[in-house]
This record gives sequence, structure tokens and C-alpha cells, in this order.
Amino acid sequence: MPVFAILVKGRGIRVSVSDGEAVGFLRWVRVADNRRERAEARAIEKIKADWDRGAHARVNRGAMPRLTIDQTVKLPWWRLFVPHRSGYIFVAEDDDPPAPNS
Repeated sequence: MPVFAILVKGRGIRVSVSDGEAVGFLRWVRVADNRRERAEARAIEKIKADWDRGAHARVNRGAMPRLTIDQTVKLPWWRLFVPHRSGYIFVAEDDDPPAPNS
């Protein structure tokens, strides 16, 4: 079964961090699934569930995060069994690169 590393982007939050306020985050999620689209949907659901029961949701002064897929990479099957880092990478508004042709 294929293993995907999926980078999920969350926007619309307002969480205090050590150097200011975060308005978004990035988080890598690994999912094993036969279909890329289904793996991406499962990654979004995992982030929603983690966010809802996590400490960051309680201190969020913004909206529920709007979640989108930023990147999906197919990994070798054995990577599912290798421990990986997890957690949120919080970003300030000006950390987001400009859109192409803007």
C-alpha cells in the first residue's frame, strides 16, 4: 500500500507564539492509502481532530483553521514504520510567499 507524506496548511487562526502572533500553520502527516485523494482527505480529517482536542484550539482567538493541501509526496512503503517528527509549524501573516503573478 502506498504511503503519502502530506503537508497540510491551516489559515485563519490567531494564536500567540513566542515572537508574536501566528495566523497559520503547516503540518506534515503520513497516511497509508491506495488513492492519493483519499489519503489527502484523511490527512485533513486527522488535523481537524488533533486541532479540536489540542491546547492550541483553546487559545485560538481566530476562526477554526481553513485547511488545504500544500504538498503531497509518495514515500516508500517502509517509511510508514520509521518514526517521524510531528507538530505544528506556526507562521505569521508575512511568512506566506506571494502568489505567482501578483
